[in-house]
Amino acid sequence: MKPIVVHSILVFLMTVLACGGEVSTAPSEVTTVTVTPASTSIASVGETIELSAVASNADGNVILHKSFTWATSDTSVAAVNTRGTVTAVANGLATITATTEGVAATATITVAQQVVTMEVVPAWVSLVSLGETLQLAATAFDARGNAIAGEPFTWTTSDESLATVNTSGLVTAIAPGSASIVVAAVNLSDTARITVFDGEPQGEQEFELVDGVGITMVWIPAGDFFMGSPVDEFERHDDEGPVHRVTIPHGFWMSRYELTQGQWEAVVDTNPAQDESVGANYPVYNVSWDEIHEFLEQIGGGFRLPSEAEWEYAARAGTQTRFYWGDDFSSQDIGDYAVYHTLTGWQEEVGTKQANAWGLYDMSGNVWEWVEDDYHPDYEGAPTNGSAWVNSPTRYAGRVLRSGWADDEFYPGQCRSANRAWTYATSHRLNVGFRLVLP
Repeated sequence: MKPIVVHSILVFLMTVLACGGEVSTAPSEVTTVTVTPASTSIASVGETIELSAVASNADGNVILHKSFTWATSDTSVAAVNTRGTVTAVANGLATITATTEGVAATATITVAQQVVTMEVVPAWVSLVSLGETLQLAATAFDARGNAIAGEPFTWTTSDESLATVNTSGLVTAIAPGSASIVVAAVNLSDTARITVFDGEPQGEQEFELVDGVGITMVWIPAGDFFMGSPVDEFERHDDEGPVHRVTIPHGFWMSRYELTQGQWEAVVDTNPAQDESVGANYPVYNVSWDEIHEFLEQIGGGFRLPSEAEWEYAARAGTQTRFYWGDDFSSQDIGDYAVYHTLTGWQEEVGTKQANAWGLYDMSGNVWEWVEDDYHPDYEGAPTNGSAWVNSPTRYAGRVLRSGWADDEFYPGQCRSANRAWTYATSHRLNVGFRLVLP
């Protein structure tokens, strides 16, 4: 006899004895049926529980080898299979019935999803005129990642003199400054960071990373563009399509340069650079996506990685050509704009080449740049509102890289505006860095 069979019989006998009955193998009329557990709650849609049924005669003796028919009172709340396995479908109350020889017993199933995570979108945004409004949306998730419908939320603002929020998450800009909008459900919360301007910002502005260390940011205006590359673009890859129109609904700040080793070291006290291209004004590299998020938690202030759509929109700076300086099929101009095919094969200091039309440097070449998005093999189903494309609540392992890098000697197409690459969020690469956006 296999161990699993022995275990099943022991469990059954223990259940019988616990009910105070004896086991009968002789033919006997069923007078009662008992289902256990008789009442239970399920906290996540898709979660399953096992019910068991026992038939007894008039003397209270358990009758073996009885088959049961299982049924549910509401398939929209809970389903049950022929073995008594119950699967939660949606919040509500359902009765599960086990029947044999015309005798039945029931169990009450309550499906009540418990909030374990929540998300507010957009998480960062700038409002560029007083009185402008923005609708925030919040979603609560159970332990299996299912959205919970009808969950009530409470909305609050950190500073009503800067931005107000009503009970449905509608934000109104009141005065210039930055405010946090907090949405709460049960004992969990999430935060959206709102920056209010009195009129569209222009040009560049210096922001503080930590005490005494600043970062120059360039204002990227709201707008539309076509993301990806057409099928006939020279040196394109299949993951760059289909081309789709993306609307960037709100402007944002993007760092003029890739984050430098000096800025990184000022925050975390160590420099991850190794052997080559080491110095305060070189781009930081050899940092994982996960470590960057730890870095962002340290500096606070609403800084974040750009979404992939924001990155390409800012890199193109109003263009739809292969590179932001033109198609450059012969690669005769790439050396003026990109740190590309360097003699050493390593990075150069930031800002040594010409900027794009919006004043951003090194959007092509030097180091690959992390963005927020999970990597998807194409753009089918991609967001069209500029937000990061992430799998929620369980992220994919791969993250998107953009920009190309300094040693793409034989393949200048790696530096095209639409070019994509990816690696794991935990990876450390000697040719991968990042830049920041705000908010």
